[in-house]
Amino acid sequence: MENKINILEKNFEEHGCDWISELRDSLLLHILSFLHMEDVLRTSFLSRRWRYVWTSITTMDFNFGPSHERILRPIEYGTTFIDKSTSLHTGVRYFRVHFDSLELDHYPPRVSSWIHFAVDHNVEELDLAFAGEGNTFVEVEDYDECKLTPFMFNCKSLRTLSLTYVALDPPTSTSFSSLKTLYLARIILSANKIKNLTSNCPLLEDIVVKDCSSAQNLDIFVENRQLHCLTVMDSDLYHFYDDHDYDDLYIAFGNGFDDMGYMTTKIEIYAPNLLSLKLIGNKPQREYRIKNLQSLVEASIDYEEELYNGCHECCEHNINSLKGLLEDL
Repeated sequence: MENKINILEKNFEEHGCDWISELRDSLLLHILSFLHMEDVLRTSFLSRRWRYVWTSITTMDFNFGPSHERILRPIEYGTTFIDKSTSLHTGVRYFRVHFDSLELDHYPPRVSSWIHFAVDHNVEELDLAFAGEGNTFVEVEDYDECKLTPFMFNCKSLRTLSLTYVALDPPTSTSFSSLKTLYLARIILSANKIKNLTSNCPLLEDIVVKDCSSAQNLDIFVENRQLHCLTVMDSDLYHFYDDHDYDDLYIAFGNGFDDMGYMTTKIEIYAPNLLSLKLIGNKPQREYRIKNLQSLVEASIDYEEELYNGCHECCEHNINSLKGLLEDL
């Protein structure tokens, strides 16, 4: 192996051969799949060989979040960059767009066109997130520009759908015939939104619902026959809003908190074909009502904090919530 490396180095010194550019397109595309899209596009300036390679990359990752210095750039830069990239691209399997720590009046104006691009190119994984952890929830009625285009809800090729901080308003009937994994985070899920979203997903296996709100009870109604695992993550949302106006809580939950700061709304679960249930949180935030889990094989309950933190009222609330959950199970 060492001799081969020495030969390659000698050939490069003697002939100036660019061995990376000699690789076949499939290998180059695999290498590019690990890069941020800005770096991917820069490769088009390397040589004629590289000019159009990136247009066939199957992973398009537009992450303008806190993990990158790119968050310091204006929102207009990000949206323009995505527009130009998608206009030249020929195919994609994984499409990710993350804009973190945005205010609502800076919401990306071209989300619908990006979704159309992804669906038109038979995307298999779609990941959309339009705020960081410091933002409040989005009301569909108040922010129509945050709505996801109805075109998305009939994507036959989609296998994984991840949505964070979007105004989700699915039609009464959807058609995700290939969907296997659904991830929903920081979304208002009132009425029958989960039921409508999963109404025609014959292959759906895994659902994650993280820190989602509802002014009424949060209904997790899923009848899918292939459903294997449901994970419900419920953080300490009351203390999350310590630095915000109390009006933010009312927007997200209505009159959903008592004087002690505990949520009065409940999480109701109806999933007759579910095999595994995972409940994760700081401590019991809301009461659970198990409507139908007749096929359940295992349940995991993982709370990070102690039920008693020096407050007898808090302890009583937490114990009653946990007791009711265990009795239902």
